[in-house]
Amino acid sequence: MLPIEISKTDASKANMLRKKHKSPIIRDRLHMISLLFQDFNRGECARILGVRPSTITSYVRLYNEGGLPLLSKLHYKKPVSCLMTHKEKISKAIRLNASNF
Repeated sequence: MLPIEISKTDASKANMLRKKHKSPIIRDRLHMISLLFQDFNRGECARILGVRPSTITSYVRLYNEGGLPLLSKLHYKKPVSCLMTHKEKISKAIRLNASNF
């Protein structure tokens, strides 16, 4: 099990931020910090948040790597379209064709 040390300051910040954040995923991550600080175990946190225990482990790993700032960011990989290599040509064609209308 990954160790985690949560300061009172981080627990307090997490509790305040979770009430205001627009992302439900980030709210859950911050709520987990608050719960762990209150001595809930990871299984209880998973049950309360409605996530799998492995998700709690992932959240703990994020917190250990970068604290609240890293925990408060979504890490989605945005797909890159194959059309991006032709962006300039497409833009030029649109501009040229738009002037014909």
